[in-house]
Amino acid sequence: MSITFPIEPITDHTRWNFKEIIFYKDCTIMNARSSEQPLASAHTPNKILQSDLEKLERLADWMDSKFILPGTSIRFGFDSLIGLIPGLGDTATLAVSAFLIGKARSYNLPWHVSALMIWNAFIDWLIGLIPFLGDIFDIGWKANRKNVALLRKHLDSRTSHHHAD
Repeated sequence: MSITFPIEPITDHTRWNFKEIIFYKDCTIMNARSSEQPLASAHTPNKILQSDLEKLERLADWMDSKFILPGTSIRFGFDSLIGLIPGLGDTATLAVSAFLIGKARSYNLPWHVSALMIWNAFIDWLIGLIPFLGDIFDIGWKANRKNVALLRKHLDSRTSHHHAD
């Protein structure tokens, strides 16, 4: 899919307006009907994408694999530690997963990628509710790392597809 830009800007030389989408020179894309954050697209600068991905990867690392169980190669994070608090811990870590998914969805993920991310977080929460066994499961499941990997895969495929156009 390619986007055609007009030769001359319609307004003050800072943006082009195509019905409902505004394309700014700094490569941000906004929905003209809302004042929400910019829509991300293949035109979002790689520097911004990379920065967001690095932040999300650091968050996922803290939640899923920041620490090592002494004497083993088993990695765990705050998701497993906070999950030790019955019921409340897993629900609190679900909020972090929801933030990560919300940020990922700002990159216009296809519905099936969003659904898989939600499924990963749901399974992490549901099984995590089971005392002790759920905490062991959390160590292996690593929903946040899976979700960041899904986002990276989507963005990489979109970038390679965009460069092929």
